[in-house]
Amino acid sequence: GADPLGTATLPRYKLRFCRYADIVPDNEGEVLGAIFKLTPACVRALDSYEGPEYAQITVHVVANGRRLKAMAYAMQHNAKTAPPDMDHYREIARGYQDWKLDEARLRRARYDTLQTSPDSGSQSHAQSNPQRRATWDPAASPSGDVIRSATRRNQD
Repeated sequence: GADPLGTATLPRYKLRFCRYADIVPDNEGEVLGAIFKLTPACVRALDSYEGPEYAQITVHVVANGRRLKAMAYAMQHNAKTAPPDMDHYREIARGYQDWKLDEARLRRARYDTLQTSPDSGSQSHAQSNPQRRATWDPAASPSGDVIRSATRRNQD
């Protein structure tokens, strides 16, 4: 019953993963997404789907050059970052493809989460392997292959 309205950006937030997607305030950030006109039944279904970890928040998005008030979901508690559940991540990636959003931004959010996640083990690995530092340019390596991206840059 939700009517798709188009794409929008959420300024001053960033996308991160705490196993599942979350948005958090970030003065330098911007999250890409889609907006829908929801019915009350849609909101009830989303509340049930998102579960008790998420709360509805009011945000202001920019769509077609206009600033609009919108509802979004964010984790209620200060959840620790964690590598994304890959089924969940693939579902978000399909949405990015469907809406023709810049998938490199989604990959960058995943990569940043992996670099800061305390239980991912990637921080210590990143420190021991200089090719895996946060030098990945999503535009230069659409596949998200950090080592290939860094190696290609070194060969240039």
